[in-house]
Amino acid sequence: AVAEMSEMEVMQLMMELGTPGEPHKEMAKSAGKWDVKMSMKMSPDAPWQVSQGTSNIKMIMGGRYMAEQNSFEMMGMESKGMLLQGFDNLTKTYQTVWIDTWGTRMMIADGKEVSKGVVEYHGTMKDFATPEGRPYMFRVTTKSNDETLFEMYDTVSETPDAPMAMIMKMEYTRAAK
Repeated sequence: AVAEMSEMEVMQLMMELGTPGEPHKEMAKSAGKWDVKMSMKMSPDAPWQVSQGTSNIKMIMGGRYMAEQNSFEMMGMESKGMLLQGFDNLTKTYQTVWIDTWGTRMMIADGKEVSKGVVEYHGTMKDFATPEGRPYMFRVTTKSNDETLFEMYDTVSETPDAPMAMIMKMEYTRAAK
């Protein structure tokens, strides 16, 4: 228990937990500019709407967090988004916060590496359709240092046990220098 630790032991533990590790080094490989093909649909049987965008990723706070800013055209309107991602050394989980120009909410999710190079995140989406929230999931697959796939799944209906369907995918390709 923390109460039984000396001040020196507490400081040492805090330093260890605050030091970027292997997961942070892996995230840092994503730093740079990316071209992104985004495909999205409003329902599982709707056609994909495809748009091109860009993403700029950088590590911040001494390599502890990854900040991504992207820009797309969606439904004829400019759309901007920002993802803040980190890895918590204490809980051994990835954590994300997503914000965009389509709303005023923050989408928060926690993730775990489910296989080498694949991190799966789960969260609760709150929007006009379900203000109380519904489950959503996204998976990030690092195919190489120059290719990443983001796939987002949402529940189709407003019932808590509804099946998930892919509603968005973003295909990242590192931009030419």
